[in-house]
Amino acid sequence: MDIDIYWLECIKEALLEAELIATKEQVNIIASIVEGAAQAKAQATGEENIPNPEYTELKDKIKKLEKERDDYNKWVNSTKPCLICGTTGLKKDVYGRKIICNICDGKGRL
Repeated sequence: MDIDIYWLECIKEALLEAELIATKEQVNIIASIVEGAAQAKAQATGEENIPNPEYTELKDKIKKLEKERDDYNKWVNSTKPCLICGTTGLKKDVYGRKIICNICDGKGRL
């Protein structure tokens, strides 16, 4: 049975703090028991089935961003670039000031 290194380190640290001496085999046995107990606790309390709210929130944000990107790509592919403003949505007036392009209404595409 392959024991997680995390549990081995926890047991070694606990034995050092308690000033106890154990062989490598004893540490492995204790670590496997503690690892099994932690897994049993997670199953018994349902921790492994409870979704992380941060993860769920991030998944929702990623979906929204992907939809926004897809909508933008559809818009870009279904329109033509404005040749007056060069797709910036801005052009210069006779005084050299930047103003919203009146051809594309500042969208940069037609």
